[in-house]
Amino acid sequence: IHHDSDFNQHAGRDSTLQDLKQRLYWPNMDADVGRYVRHCLWCRKAKSWLPKKAGKLQQTLHQHSGSLLSIDLVGPLRRTTEHQYCYVLTMMDAFSHHLTAVPIKSKSAVDVLEAFVQNIVLQGLLPSRLVSVKGGRRKIVKGSVVSDNGTEFKNELMQNFLELFKVRFGYSIPYHPQSNPVERVHRYLGSSLRIALGKSNAIHDNWDEVLPYIVFSYN
Repeated sequence: IHHDSDFNQHAGRDSTLQDLKQRLYWPNMDADVGRYVRHCLWCRKAKSWLPKKAGKLQQTLHQHSGSLLSIDLVGPLRRTTEHQYCYVLTMMDAFSHHLTAVPIKSKSAVDVLEAFVQNIVLQGLLPSRLVSVKGGRRKIVKGSVVSDNGTEFKNELMQNFLELFKVRFGYSIPYHPQSNPVERVHRYLGSSLRIALGKSNAIHDNWDEVLPYIVFSYN
């Protein structure tokens, strides 16, 4: 229930352990949970276990929720039967790491903007103008949206729309996931979808049905 269910989506050791400790306790709990997750067949098949390498990392710090929204696109995936989706638009607040992932039919500027409006703007999640105080002085800082250099984002339609809301639009550095934090989430989405597809052949043509559970588990 705490690792394999639709709501937990084969979470890692730490997340599974944290969830369990809110409800249960037994001796050697940490070791047992670690062993269970480490030997989970579905996790071993679908997840990439990356070695930890020592080194310096320049981490970008964001001090407010709603200051920067990172957006990207996953796909093309196998087209779903009912709604004909084959891409996932991913949008994440850089401070809270709250993820929104929306299936869309194409990566056209119109489809991307429509999903952005319905799931970000109308939900009150668009980055806003922030007031920061330094040395007793008030400074208004524009909220920002950052994406990669794909034409689905880098177009006049998206730029003009964001200008209406006084939101700054920028682009990440190619092959540099630190500059667009949502790109790092794609590995999690990919492994979770592979596990779901491996468990049920019925999901192959309807992966959009399991996507909300994956996002819920991540958040």
